[in-house]
Amino acid sequence: MTLNEYFALHSPRVTEAIQAFFATRRAAAEKLSPHLVQSIDILEEFSLRGGKRVRSMLVLMACQLAGGKLNDAAYRVAAAVELFHKHILNLDDMADRDELRNGGPTIWKRYQQLFEEWKDGVHHARSFTEIDGTLLGSFAFEMVREAKLSAEQRLAVMDVLNNQMYFETVAGWQIHYYQNQEPLAEADEEEFIKGLDLVTARYTFVGPLKIGLIIQGKADSQLARALEAYGMDVGLAFQVTDDILGVFGDPTETGKAVGNDIREGKKTLLLQRAYRSASAKDQAFLSEICGRDISEAELHRAQQIITDSGSLQYSQHLATQKVETALQSIEGLTLSKSGVEAQSVLTQLAQFVAQRKK
Repeated sequence: MTLNEYFALHSPRVTEAIQAFFATRRAAAEKLSPHLVQSIDILEEFSLRGGKRVRSMLVLMACQLAGGKLNDAAYRVAAAVELFHKHILNLDDMADRDELRNGGPTIWKRYQQLFEEWKDGVHHARSFTEIDGTLLGSFAFEMVREAKLSAEQRLAVMDVLNNQMYFETVAGWQIHYYQNQEPLAEADEEEFIKGLDLVTARYTFVGPLKIGLIIQGKADSQLARALEAYGMDVGLAFQVTDDILGVFGDPTETGKAVGNDIREGKKTLLLQRAYRSASAKDQAFLSEICGRDISEAELHRAQQIITDSGSLQYSQHLATQKVETALQSIEGLTLSKSGVEAQSVLTQLAQFVAQRKK
């Protein structure tokens, strides 16, 4: 089974679980307030709109790798992880002031449109967005609580969501947020990598894989250690590739404006490595543009410096190397038939990470 076939097969079941959950919440909201129904409608549309659903699919892959069959509990927990992810994306959208997400308005932008006639509408839009975001986070935990798992399993899943995918993610986000305000000359590569490990590797890969193993009672096993190693390496490769696309990608494929990382002052490996190898003149240029709006000409010059310095080649090689190491981590495992299938999909996912164009 190919990666795309796997997602096409299982993603609809996650969608069904999310829709069923929101149906119960809407019924409860209708007894309370039409405004709460509006919130439910906005959250459901946002939760179901677009996205690759990598994290929910990783939950299911880990279940199969552990020898389990995918049942309603597995799909419900995978759906909970998807809702949790959308909760985090809403926070990210507010922090970055992003107006679009997966082809539609972000929640805060939607409320801004609804409240444009209100006095101080922008403030009220943000307030409603914060409230709805809190609801969405609580919905993820409620879905886990309602899953047909043992009490111990439910608590273990919630612990991963709370600590690995929330507490540690906040730490990584703060590392990068503060680093964005630092001069490029003072940026620390080790600190940046630490942030990547927390924000991307542990949040996107390690956490969901661990949750899948918890569902099958294999959270402490050789398989768990192998998947953690896989997740850390693929996670780093994923983010390094994402940073490359942020500077060199095709906007028609990525859906993002090229150069935003530079404009935001993000101290990516691309920028740090280029700065260290550049001439004094080019160092001054990179320092000056990092953290402000840049023109097309300035972006092209930055791209040239990054390429000529060897930084682009280094980052590409690092991503490829991390994927190779990740694949070694999941070789030689003793697996069931469904586990072998999931291993194949997991292998394809790692290969896609380093080769992706969007």
